[in-house]
Amino acid sequence: MRCPALRLALSLVLGSTPAAMPARANGWSWLLAPAVEMAFEQPRSPLGDVIHLRSGDVLVGRLAWSAISFQTPLGEVVLPGHRVAGLDLGGREGRAERLLTVTGDRLSGLLLAEEFPLMLAGGTVQPVPRCLVSLVICQRREEERQGIPRRQWVQLTNGDHFTGAVVGAGQLVFDHSRPLDLSQLAWLAPRGWAPRAEAAALTGAPWRGELDQPSLSVIPDVSAGMTRAAALEVPLERLSALLGQPGAVLPELAPPPAAPAPVLLAIDELRPGASALTGDLTDGPDLFHFRALRGQTYKIQTENLSGCDTVLSLWSEDQRTRLAENDDADPMAGPASMILWTCPADGVHFVRVRDLQDRRAGTYAVRVERVPGPVPAGPGGGT
Repeated sequence: MRCPALRLALSLVLGSTPAAMPARANGWSWLLAPAVEMAFEQPRSPLGDVIHLRSGDVLVGRLAWSAISFQTPLGEVVLPGHRVAGLDLGGREGRAERLLTVTGDRLSGLLLAEEFPLMLAGGTVQPVPRCLVSLVICQRREEERQGIPRRQWVQLTNGDHFTGAVVGAGQLVFDHSRPLDLSQLAWLAPRGWAPRAEAAALTGAPWRGELDQPSLSVIPDVSAGMTRAAALEVPLERLSALLGQPGAVLPELAPPPAAPAPVLLAIDELRPGASALTGDLTDGPDLFHFRALRGQTYKIQTENLSGCDTVLSLWSEDQRTRLAENDDADPMAGPASMILWTCPADGVHFVRVRDLQDRRAGTYAVRVERVPGPVPAGPGGGT
């Protein structure tokens, strides 16, 4: 079977790339994607959709499709036809077909269609069997990106990537007990074997441990408005990185820090005046954070020690400057620790608890209280 084909030399008129614009959609922060002017190393024409046949012939017209379905290993992606930038159906042995969207998403899988309905000059629609097609380059449209949010960025281990909204409980839970709200997530990356992962909150606080979720459910942004849109299930072993906010960068891609951050292994909030939190040093040092107000003096102390000799240290908002440290508040009274500190500026500060001999044993309680002030700088370490 042969398709009528026409070799064409196209004079391409490429427009300028619109600047990224801040916007809001359904309560999520997002940015418009830069215009995708190339698809699979081919320029996208403003004059029509281009179908490259395996024979070497080229067809030009307008694809009369309202939506397409593309099957990936993670699930089926359904998107409007005008959000497709290109399709690579080269069919080389051992290689999946590839989809490129107008937002720059790249996915590998299988196009769920038997033919391409191509409208030629004069309005005639010619079905082009997919078995004859190697490459589809869709024309550029000025309105193609309108209404498409860009939310969390998902990078897969095979090099594919897309943006979407992580759905579910709205939290990532580490080690069955430490939840991190997705709205506060800067980035997440598996480390070593699943389900171990490392993450960072918007405050810069690090998170490490085992994720309770074996996979993440993500609805692709390009499926916005589609009644058949479904979430893709991304197993942790297929996830390379999840960027939770526009502009977030993985540490290995960011400029090196001026100084190494301290090793901080946990992150719970201490609320001034609230009940003490209990800690366990069997896994090493613990980290807590609390929200401090300018000019307010705080007393930070450990109590109810069992099998450990605590050392308290107070860290700055960027976790790189140690502001105070104390071993024994009163050596005659026991090994509990205490720091008095007056806050110079509103912000989140961090409290680290470790054992004096770095033993991985013992339990304790820690609390923060507001006290009259100001007072002199917090005491130094005891013995």
